[in-house]
Amino acid sequence: MSRYLSVFEPSGMTQVAPGISIRPLLSDELSRELDVTYVAICFSIPTHLHHHEKTTEVFRFYDSGRFVFEGREFEIEEGSFIYVPPRKRHKIIPPDGCALRAMLLTIPGFDPSDEYADE
Repeated sequence: MSRYLSVFEPSGMTQVAPGISIRPLLSDELSRELDVTYVAICFSIPTHLHHHEKTTEVFRFYDSGRFVFEGREFEIEEGSFIYVPPRKRHKIIPPDGCALRAMLLTIPGFDPSDEYADE
């Protein structure tokens, strides 16, 4: 069964790592084919460089910051979309002042065991 919650009211957030909180917005709980998650990153250091063996990620950012993809660094603007296929190294660098929000589509559904550190 799928469900939808408003992305603009981030109540009910769950901290999944230091400085990173999430809240599911849409989840296909039976087949685990996709998840849509609200992500809030709040700390003064970047996320770690990592990749996923099976997961494709599509980010829609609500704030500006920077994004590292396969060794290249890009500016993120509000409204930016970034597509990350499996096995591509990436990380998010929040702005100073520590707020970066995004909606994240993961295909297949979110699986924390499919994250591999690259630094």
